[in-house]
Amino acid sequence: MKMKRIFFKNSYQNYATVFSCQQSGEAVVIDPFRAGEVAHYLQTSGLTLKAVINTHRHADHTGGNRALLESWKCQVWAHPDADAPGQTHAVQDGNALYFGATMVFKPKYTPGHTICSLCLEVNDTYLITGDTLFHLGCGNCKNGGDVKTLFHSFKNVLASMPGHLVVLPGHDYRAANARFLKSLSMDTGNDSTHEESILLSQERKRNPFLYLSDPKSDKYSREKFLEMRALRDTW
Repeated sequence: MKMKRIFFKNSYQNYATVFSCQQSGEAVVIDPFRAGEVAHYLQTSGLTLKAVINTHRHADHTGGNRALLESWKCQVWAHPDADAPGQTHAVQDGNALYFGATMVFKPKYTPGHTICSLCLEVNDTYLITGDTLFHLGCGNCKNGGDVKTLFHSFKNVLASMPGHLVVLPGHDYRAANARFLKSLSMDTGNDSTHEESILLSQERKRNPFLYLSDPKSDKYSREKFLEMRALRDTW
């Protein structure tokens, strides 16, 4: 299986992620903000799009759905309550999705940023986190979310996921999050580590939202998690 990150040069700093099976030539795209860049990559790589999976319903993660569906007649998967553009199938928590000969997607419901947010464990190698978890941060809850629910998703889902997974968020907010943490005199670790090689185990050591929500951490604190998210909202 091959993984390709497509960065959209906009104010949102979005990523779409394309996974492809080299045996079958089939591909799955996660969170296509726009169809054009994704279609170009698929066409120049000789890939057939089998499915789109959305981590939540916000337009900056679903904007390319309909055009890709029209071009490839692909499936469009999302949370049952997402009502994503062109949605054809509902993702069920914990029920794996199989595509091509080599691609396995294990969805985990992680409400908080929105009620229909989810993460995806891919081939026991990658963790797609959408707008739930960012490098050095977490998603806000301003647009249909709830911060207490987000905390529970971190505590009950992310805290127990394998540390060897490579974290792939839906936006590149790493630099901004680092500045925020440094404004609080908090250590952000090695800022030069390549974005596509940061493991969940590494993120747990420096991302306060992860260690504040991990019952195994001596820094565990629901109150501080909520306070930190409120500070980030107004920073």
